[in-house]
Amino acid sequence: MAKKQSKAFKDLQNLKPIEKKQKIKISRKKSSSLDNFAHDIKENHPDLVMRKVKKGELKMSEVIWNFVAPEMEIVSDLEEGHRLVSVAILAWNLSLLPEQERKDNINNYLVDLGIDNDPLESQAFKKFVQGFIDRKLKYFADIDRVIFDFKLEERRDTFHLSIASQLNED
Repeated sequence: MAKKQSKAFKDLQNLKPIEKKQKIKISRKKSSSLDNFAHDIKENHPDLVMRKVKKGELKMSEVIWNFVAPEMEIVSDLEEGHRLVSVAILAWNLSLLPEQERKDNINNYLVDLGIDNDPLESQAFKKFVQGFIDRKLKYFADIDRVIFDFKLEERRDTFHLSIASQLNED
């Protein structure tokens, strides 16, 4: 039986990504849906430079999949998966900020979601996001790439995740 999910969790899919003029990397295999994803990224962020992941490079789609995997058992459909990955990526990006900025941004999200005056919803949201932040800092502390966008698809009874992330400056 699926767990009941909060209004905040359901509303997260409506959040707009922060636009930045930086290079991004797309972790992907050859696929027309991924080509469409790359086209959408380029359309929404025309100043970004994109390139495919080179052989031997870290694939952020695999990293984020491992990051979110412990929570995927509560997901029963694509929509729930999308909300879960949205929260995970929100927490991932927040974990890259100094602690006070992190707290300020979480409080801003509470306002954006309209739950800042609901102590139970606010606390549940903060706890859920903080759980992901803690996981990021504990298990993925050495990876500091910002996630710009993602695409989650259902393929033959399984999910496939594509990620657009910031390039490391080499």
